[in-house]
Amino acid sequence: MLWAMRSLLAATLLALLTLPLNAWAQHDGPPPLDTEEDGEEDEPLRDENGNEVEIIESPFAAEEKACIEEHDGAACFSAGQKWFTGEGLERANITQAVELFEAGCIFQHVEACMAAAVLFKEGKAGIFLNSETGQVSIDLTSAEKYYRAACEVGRLEACGLAGELLMAPRKHVPAGATWHDLEEDLFSGRQSFEVGCPALTDSAPVWQERDARSCARLAQMWEEGHGVRRNRALATDYWDLACAAEDGKGNSCEQAQRIRALPAEPVEEKRVSVQPRRPHPKVDRFRDTDVGITGKTTEDHWRRFEIEGGVGARVRYPNPTLVMFKFRAGMAIWFNIVGIGFQTAFSTDKFAAVQERLITRFQHAISLKMAVPIPAKIPWGAVMRLGWGVGSTLGSVKYHPAPYALGYGIREYVQLEIGSGQTSGPRQWGAVRIEQQQTWHKGGGSSPEHSTQFVLIAGFTFAGKGPDWTPKKHVD
Repeated sequence: MLWAMRSLLAATLLALLTLPLNAWAQHDGPPPLDTEEDGEEDEPLRDENGNEVEIIESPFAAEEKACIEEHDGAACFSAGQKWFTGEGLERANITQAVELFEAGCIFQHVEACMAAAVLFKEGKAGIFLNSETGQVSIDLTSAEKYYRAACEVGRLEACGLAGELLMAPRKHVPAGATWHDLEEDLFSGRQSFEVGCPALTDSAPVWQERDARSCARLAQMWEEGHGVRRNRALATDYWDLACAAEDGKGNSCEQAQRIRALPAEPVEEKRVSVQPRRPHPKVDRFRDTDVGITGKTTEDHWRRFEIEGGVGARVRYPNPTLVMFKFRAGMAIWFNIVGIGFQTAFSTDKFAAVQERLITRFQHAISLKMAVPIPAKIPWGAVMRLGWGVGSTLGSVKYHPAPYALGYGIREYVQLEIGSGQTSGPRQWGAVRIEQQQTWHKGGGSSPEHSTQFVLIAGFTFAGKGPDWTPKKHVD
């Protein structure tokens, strides 16, 4: 979303800048000047100071058009470079160059981001002049923004440069100058360094590319306790990462060896608090759970009760093949991973148009069910379970206009559940179920009717623990 908003802003800005060029292109060149009846020409265009403004055609119109219309970041950068160096021009135009670099950065061209950041950091763009004091103010906020944008699209060097601006903006302005808007932010600076130099983990091994500057700055922070609590071990690790990022050619390797040669830090003595003897409180009736401390009587058993409701589709086949709406409700009693369920359901091909129905079915079922947890990490503290079951059905079906006929059969299902991570008390869950049924009808012969069902279910669980098949060690 952020890049989309930036793209829209850049396209609008550049369209306004090159509007005369587009108008000229439609007329194969600049439009002729209108003349008055007496033959006199119009007054020339002047700026706010009264100076005559010369309108010239951009020599880089093709690249600027690609930048605007095709969101081509490389074209933006190339045109910006030419305006900056003054290629083919009497003089360079840094203002035009910066606007093109900013547009290229919005279109995720990393070199354009870096170029814009450098111009703002060096005070070649975005400077303010205090007319009273004569002091120059540099726009380090924009410099940090474009370094951060380059960092986000993969230029690790930019992560370190953005972090340095956040850690100590004063160091990046010349003597006698100041800066505006950007405040010192040690936390955000450290975050930027950590993007440029990920910590050593299984997913970020030592040979992964890192920014040496970011690693060295993190090493200094942990060694000196600058914005963090001192940690010599972490400082050593980051010096090692900086050494690897420099291919052993910098002084980071020496810094790591220097820290290892230091004497061990003294271990702080633990303060022992002497308390008078008191009787041990009786807390065995309570235990810690994921949702707080609750009574033992509601958690130390595996019996639980469920209610559920669902909607879905029932596909009946073979002849004729019909797709029906299905509504169901049910309840179940569980004993750890095994349960007994009772369900009732209503299905029809026309829910609202009663007179146009071809089939109406009422069905009840009793099932033996099982559910086991799936050891997968999902957000919000939720848990996943896999459930399946088999059972028998009994009901009636009506093929209009024939009367209702008794039906009985068997059912098998499998479902994937996602529910609350609570281990006790009322908790909610949802499931996606696929069910297969075979049904025989009175007077319908020996061939069963087959149906496949797809159902979305929502339910609530009450009382004891959720299903768990792992052994637990009881602690008194």
